[in-house]
Amino acid sequence: MLVPVFLPNLGCYSRCIYCDQSYIVDLKNENLKDYIDRALRKEGLFEVGLYGGNILGMDKVQLQSILRLFDPYLEKISRIRLSTKPVRPEGEVLDVIHLLQTYKVEIFELGIPIFDDGILNFLQRNHTVKDLEDMYKYLRESGFKVALQVMVGLPHETRIHVVETVKRILELKPEYIRIYPLVIIKGTPMERMLFDGKINLVDFEEVKKRTAYIYASAAINGIMTLKIGLTDNEALRKNTVGGFYHPSFGYLVKCYIFWEALKGAMLKYRINGKTDLIINEENIAYFYGYKGENRRALETLGISLKKTDPSLDSWEFVLIREDGSEVKGKILEVFLESLSFFPQT
Repeated sequence: MLVPVFLPNLGCYSRCIYCDQSYIVDLKNENLKDYIDRALRKEGLFEVGLYGGNILGMDKVQLQSILRLFDPYLEKISRIRLSTKPVRPEGEVLDVIHLLQTYKVEIFELGIPIFDDGILNFLQRNHTVKDLEDMYKYLRESGFKVALQVMVGLPHETRIHVVETVKRILELKPEYIRIYPLVIIKGTPMERMLFDGKINLVDFEEVKKRTAYIYASAAINGIMTLKIGLTDNEALRKNTVGGFYHPSFGYLVKCYIFWEALKGAMLKYRINGKTDLIINEENIAYFYGYKGENRRALETLGISLKKTDPSLDSWEFVLIREDGSEVKGKILEVFLESLSFFPQT
């Protein structure tokens, strides 16, 4: 069991222009000790995820005072994973990392919204792509597992940037990735830019395509995506003023992959007319799609679900023509082949 503990904006010596983590977790009048005590009063062993803020931006004394709040629970904590900005592995940052090694920290999730220094500067991230690469290498050599958090739908982002993101993910081979669509929050500098007409964003369908490309490319290369989209909560919904928030964003992306892949398979294998589909039971929700959209669209192509087959791998399919001949394929591979505007990985 993973117990999330959010430390909103702690260690952030500057704010990214899209960020206000108070909407991710609302501590209200609760102090940090009470919040941690409430979160960790669990039975049995559990893993802790420290999210929000910028832990590598804290000084050692400040971080140690926070980590001591976890001392009463260390026997029940199996390991800790944490998310942070990448910074240069030098000076006091190294002392902070060594301290974290004594507190069962095994996984670092490094946030790198985009692999482009110009856009990182525009977002006021206060780190470069090289900072990410240097920290990634240092953490790996120090025995940590490292994951990446990337974003999609940013201002000035193009498909070329998304291709570069995939290239770097495949080169770095992280433990896993998370993919977040841009969400613009009330009161942030990006909200003002949006309503002043200083930034333009692509549409929701394009962001789904870009996210799907990252997810599928990582998956067929053995890199797991732990999460797509932000965790739904009422405060986030009420204070989102732009961008690409949807409570089922990850599901929409996978439904899009499923539809595009089967449409592409019909073309690739020159299948026409009534066609039966066999899939693994895990993929039934993607066959039906959001509010039944996929099922209706697939029926227009002549595809109907015949049965599920547990012997098929997840994301595997069989199409049966009217003459009884069969075609077997893999959803993610066919999907990437069908995306002619993205190069194949």
